[in-house]
Formats: sequence, C-alpha cells, structure tokens
Amino acid sequence: MDKQKKEKFQGIKSKVLKKYPEAHTMMDSSGNYFVADVNNRDILNLPILDNLQKTKINSANDIAVFLRKTPTIPHSSNVYDAWAKLEMAINAHRIIGVNSDRFSSEKSQKGPHNYE
Repeated sequence: MDKQKKEKFQGIKSKVLKKYPEAHTMMDSSGNYFVADVNNRDILNLPILDNLQKTKINSANDIAVFLRKTPTIPHSSNVYDAWAKLEMAINAHRIIGVNSDRFSSEKSQKGPHNYE
C-alpha cells in the first residue's frame, strides 16, 4: 500500500473507530474481509441480524427464506475496502437521519413551497 492510500486508510479507520471503538477486521470463511464489533458481528450487516432476531423462526428453512429475501452487503476482498464500505455506510446513515424530517410524507403532500 502506498503512503497516500495508507494515510487515507488511517483516516477512514479513525472515523469508524469513533462510532465503533472496539471495531476490528475479521475474515470470513471465503477469505473476504469485514469489520466486526466487540461481539465479532459484522457491523455493516447489523440491521439484518437485528431483524433476524425479531423474526419468528421455527426452522432452519425459515432462516434460509429470511436470508434469501434480505439483501446483504457483501464482504470485501481486501481490508481497505472493508473499512471504506463501512465508513460510507455510516455517512449514508447519518445523511438519511439528518434529512428524514425534510422529506417526510406529510411535507411532500403539502407541496414544494408550503413548508411551515
């Protein structure tokens, strides 16, 4: 890794570590990388795991059906990309959260110039 990319990686990693202080890199069984939390759960796909826990599961088939219907973010072929994907997802989540009130269905029904 060249010096410029290494510096960018350190910046990305520090931003992620502010939100997830115990984050670390792990490798899956396919040899791809992901960033995990303190409990070794894939941070990028945590919402999927949370939804799986809330779903009533009666059999292994139920899990398979749930996973086929739920899109996941694939793991990365290198460590840099794993951290960069997570940083991008954190930024996207923040932007959506900040702007969710601006684009609520109630405001969009009022029309473009009738915001109160």
